[in-house]
Formats: sequence, structure tokens, C-alpha cells
Amino acid sequence: MGESLKKLFEACSEWLSSLGLNGPLGQVFHVAILMALLLLLGFFIDRITRAILRAVISRIVRRTKTTYDDILLEKGVFHRIAHLVPAVFVFYLIPEIFGGIYMEVQDDATQLIVQGWIKFFRDVVAIYMIVVSVMIFFSILNAFNTIFRKLDVTGQIPIKGYIQFIEGLLVLIAAVWIFSIVFDFRLKGFFAGLGAFVAVLVLVFRDTLLGLVASIQLSVNKSIRIGDWITMPSRNADGVVMDITVSTVKIENFDKTVTTLPTYALVSEHVQNWRGMEESNGRRIKRFVNIDMGTVHFCSDEQLDRLQNLSLLSDYIRQSRQQIAMDQAKAGANPALPG
Repeated sequence: MGESLKKLFEACSEWLSSLGLNGPLGQVFHVAILMALLLLLGFFIDRITRAILRAVISRIVRRTKTTYDDILLEKGVFHRIAHLVPAVFVFYLIPEIFGGIYMEVQDDATQLIVQGWIKFFRDVVAIYMIVVSVMIFFSILNAFNTIFRKLDVTGQIPIKGYIQFIEGLLVLIAAVWIFSIVFDFRLKGFFAGLGAFVAVLVLVFRDTLLGLVASIQLSVNKSIRIGDWITMPSRNADGVVMDITVSTVKIENFDKTVTTLPTYALVSEHVQNWRGMEESNGRRIKRFVNIDMGTVHFCSDEQLDRLQNLSLLSDYIRQSRQQIAMDQAKAGANPALPG
């Protein structure tokens, strides 16, 4: 198929040359028209690929019993892959189609212009491929997060912070890659001189780095999970943890207000977690009751008779009086004395 397309573009190039597009200006228009035709071809390939994926993948997803592929389809993973296919196709066709065009140009200035156009066209396609690839990884990570939240361990290990860190790392790598394409420098030399820039990055992304370390500690130690009831007096937070990310934690208080605080605060400050009380299905409440010591005495028979009329105390008092009477009889004690 690649050879057929190459011959097709060579035929178009010969036809354009027959129209008189051979001079310096004509050669520039020649290259521009071929670029437009190549973009048009990429557009048709994109449409065809999306139609095939929509028909084939959707049918396969509907027939499978698992829900994981449904989530991948819902998050647009296959849709974005369809956008990558024509870009890759066009990128590898550029040297095949335009490889010998600028060699035919006799004028040096026109040759430089043609070379610049071809390089610019290829750079734009390469940047598009990088952006689409990052978006595909974003969709995969979002799908993984959705799948993970459906598992039983969702509340135990919050992974949204890790996913955000990976997304940020992908954006950083993509940005450096794009800058290397735009400004035409080698990545090896860039990363060799990156060590001096690390200190600045640490200062700029201080909260993010602290939050990443804190989220790792929370996940490993399982100290705080999504859904836990926590209390932080220093932050006036008292409620249920709604979300844990790299940079922030959202807590829904009992008055329905939402408190947002940095993730590293859960590690560096005092936090009271009520998870153990909720898992035990009970709660111990401490209250102070003031008792006048002058009123403490043995109950008389009249008081016992009156208390025995209460349904909650009736059986207990009757059994206790019988047991006391039996103990006094065995010991030969005077029944008139308090037992």
C-alpha cells in the first residue's frame, strides 16, 4: 500500500510539473499542494479508521461479559487510538513523498524554503502524534481508575494521587519532547543539564512532592482511606473523607460544608480517625455524673418494693433479694441487717 501511494503522489507531482510548477515559486506551490493532498489523505484514513473501530470494537464490547472493555470504550481509548493511526501513516509517508523534491530545485534559496516547509510539516505531525499519545495514556489511566474504584479495595488504597502524578510526568515528558522538536536540540544534552534545574523544580512543586510522599505513606500504612470519618481540630475539619489526590484532600463536614486541605497535612498534623469505632459497630461515650456522697446508702425494703414495680428492674431485684436471703440463711446472719 505504501508503494502504491508513493507512485500516486509521484504521478501527482509529475502532473503538477506538467502544469508549469517548476520554477522557484512553482516548486513551493508544488510542495504545498502535495502537503494538502497528504493531509486530505490523512483525514480520510482517520474517518475510515474511526468507522472500522466503531463498528468492530463496539460489537466486540457488546458481546463480552466483562465490563472492563466497556469502561475503555466509554473513556474514549479506542476513539483516540483512531486519531493516532492516520498521523503515524502520514508521518512515515513524508520522507517517501518529499524526499527527492527539494533535490530537484536548482535555486539555493528556494531549496532552503522547500526544506523548511517539509521539516515544519513533519514537526507538526510529530507534535500531533505526541499530543494524541498523551491523551491515549490519559484515557487508559482514567479507565484504570474507574475499574479500580469498582473493586473491593477501593476504599483501602486511594490511587488517584498516583494517577495524577503519572499524568503530570507524562505532560512533562511530552513538553520536553515537543520543545526538542520545535527548537531542534538533543534530549540527551538537555537531560544532562537538567540537574541544575532540579532545585528550582523542587521549590516550584514543593506541595505536589510533599503530597505525593504523603499519599504514598497513607496508602502503605492504610492510616486514612476514602470514606473514613476523621477529625482535625487544627483545620476545623470533622467529617468524611471524600477524595484524596496528590495535592489536596476533600472532607465533607457534618454540616455539609467541604473542607479542602493539603495532603501532607494528614501526615504532619494531628488527625483523629474514627474508623475503628465504626467498624466495631459501637461507640463509647464518656460523661461526668456528680453524686452526693451523703445520699449513698443501702436500699430499704420499702425502696426495693417500689423499685421492683419497674418492669426493667423487676426480675433483677427479685432474683437478687432471693439470692441475698439464701446467702444469709447459709451464713446464719441476721436478716434485719443489710446484706
